Amino acid sequence: MAVIRIDQQYDGKRVTAQVGDSIEVTLPEIATTGFRWEVDETGAPLEVQTSEHDTGENMKAGATGNRHVVVKAARPGNGRLSLRLRRSWEAPDEAEDTFAVDVDVT
Repeated sequence: MAVIRIDQQYDGKRVTAQVGDSIEVTLPEIATTGFRWEVDETGAPLEVQTSEHDTGENMKAGATGNRHVVVKAARPGNGRLSLRLRRSWEAPDEAEDTFAVDVDVT
């Protein structure tokens, strides 16, 4: 089982994983502004394991941290991991930004 690490540069791209692999997505996030990345869609072969904000060590208030989302390739098939950056009190269609990567699980 491998860990596949992806970031903003993978937006709109396709990755291949094997059943049992973990896909770790890291996206920049300034949580104190209210904007947070949330999983919008995963698709059948993918299962979200965790979604956490990491400010790193010695980060000051308002500094950029990272959202880490870990997804497991649970079974063969094709899926899309989609996230949106939005404030929780705003409608989902008012997202500030989006991220999506297609995943082929073999």
